[in-house]
Amino acid sequence: MEGLPTGRDRLAAFLASAGDALGGCQIGGFAYDAGILAEADLRQALGAAFTELAGLLADVVREAVDDGSLPRGLDPAKTAAALLAVVEGAFVVARATGQQASADEATAGALALLTGKG
Repeated sequence: MEGLPTGRDRLAAFLASAGDALGGCQIGGFAYDAGILAEADLRQALGAAFTELAGLLADVVREAVDDGSLPRGLDPAKTAAALLAVVEGAFVVARATGQQASADEATAGALALLTGKG
């Protein structure tokens, strides 16, 4: 439909969620909390949150392939896992370096890989 965001646009918006990477990821930060990891129910809930997010991203990758905004042949589950890892890693690296540019470069690089432009 004309005027609606493409799947690629939606994935770009997800990548932009690392726009305040110095603040850290509110969900990902729990993965570093030993107390949460020690509690099976909490660890399972945290894992389920990431699993659900990866599933949603895979759906958007499929949408992007179907609407032609991303190239055919991308594996939705693997692409979603990579995008999730890029965003979570962008948070970690930006915080470690104290530079938002670290996150911006990582997410821009991921977008360039998806589109073959960059």
